[in-house]
Amino acid sequence: MSRRPSIPPAADETGAVRAEIEQLSHRELEVAHAYADGATYRAIAERLGIAPTTVRAHIYAVYRKLGVGSKIALSQALGGDAAHSASRDGGAASSISKAVRPSVAILPFENRSGAAEHEGIIAGIVDRTTGILSNFRMLLVIAAASSLNRRDSAKDITTIGEELGARYLLRGTFFRDGARLRVTAELVDAPTRAHVWSKTYDGAWSDIFELQDDLACSIAQTIEPEIRARELQRARQGKTSNLDAWELYCLAFDAFCRFSDGGYRIAREQAERAISADEDFAAPHSLLARIDFLEATIGTSPDPKKSLTEGIAHGRRAIGIDARDEVAHCCLAYCLVMAGNFDEAFVVLRRAFEINANSVEVHNARAFANLLAPDGDLRQVISDSEIALRMSPNDPLRWTFLANIGTANLADAEHGSAEVAMNAFREASLLPRASWFTNAGAAMAALALGDSEEFKEQVSRTRAARPGVTVQDFVQAFEHLISRSPQVRALIEKLDVNF
Repeated sequence: MSRRPSIPPAADETGAVRAEIEQLSHRELEVAHAYADGATYRAIAERLGIAPTTVRAHIYAVYRKLGVGSKIALSQALGGDAAHSASRDGGAASSISKAVRPSVAILPFENRSGAAEHEGIIAGIVDRTTGILSNFRMLLVIAAASSLNRRDSAKDITTIGEELGARYLLRGTFFRDGARLRVTAELVDAPTRAHVWSKTYDGAWSDIFELQDDLACSIAQTIEPEIRARELQRARQGKTSNLDAWELYCLAFDAFCRFSDGGYRIAREQAERAISADEDFAAPHSLLARIDFLEATIGTSPDPKKSLTEGIAHGRRAIGIDARDEVAHCCLAYCLVMAGNFDEAFVVLRRAFEINANSVEVHNARAFANLLAPDGDLRQVISDSEIALRMSPNDPLRWTFLANIGTANLADAEHGSAEVAMNAFREASLLPRASWFTNAGAAMAALALGDSEEFKEQVSRTRAARPGVTVQDFVQAFEHLISRSPQVRALIEKLDVNF
């Protein structure tokens, strides 16, 4: 039998108030606490396995029984958030709830042209964008039919978000000026009404149907990483005593992006906590695969072969939980590539592209696979990495996109450019949390250019980023390229003489 949530004492609680609270059923009290803590109808419904309309009915019953008329009054009647957190005497494990993915809805864009025939185009943009976003498994996307019902709604953005069960709302305007078309889009955090992102798109009216599809892809590709970044910020600011599996995952990913031994350790601990809270949550399994992959790659794992074996197992587990999670496929592919299972890695990546070709992750993963595979397409590496840069210019992994471009240019004797490699590695090394590999790559590019002063500078920066670095570390970092690229092999030999 499930335990009834304990009732926190209010500061000036009377017997009457306690009696009113005691009238609430277990489910009503569960819903009331979640709603008072800021969860949306949709989030509560997904967490408890009930319909949003049922959540609304429970909230109505709670308001009636307690004689309150607002969320603030409800929180006060329940004793406040602090008391609610303190009442969770079941320890850390019981205070962690299942993962609730960030939710997003696309509202009908405002038709500023005034022409009735444009309404169908606007509806098409909403439907197409919603469909593309639904491929991102880290997002809970509200159906287009529900969003279109909010056309011409006079309600404020927070109320609309609550009614749709969406944390984020995308709204915009649609305007035709002669032969030109202008569309603006804005992403808003519904509970706080905070502006997250905005952009303006221009195109020719004659290309309206092609533009409609391109616009939907562009919006979806852009706002997914923006939401991801916002969720990381939200998790960092959360109360550590009241984290759910999703927030634990966000903190784990944030720690992972430090790209340090300490960061990987924290990321692993938080990911394992998220799995303990929700065994059917694919993302932390994917992250563990990614951590195993990187620790094996950069040489911090005491047993790289074991790490890759465990990483492959985590990747397969993530796919077993959610076969349509493109990130899980990518993380499995990373481990397969490092283990030398290139054929299987490319099969997994083809499936990732079938699931969601608009994902930054799948382009980055394919770039990495082509970079290391003995017969990999180095020009495809550059193409995929450039696409990733355009899709997610503020991505925390941006330095890896640039490093892939730099490395491919170093390895490709026929089409590569040492100067382009140098510029890519330099830019990557200046980004937050960039690996020492970026400075090492810049040093290799300087050797290729014959620039001895730049070489000394980049070696100095490499040593600062990785104290005690040796030529053998360079060999390990470029190991897969040494065997396939005579140019890289010659640079390593030259490095051994000049280091």
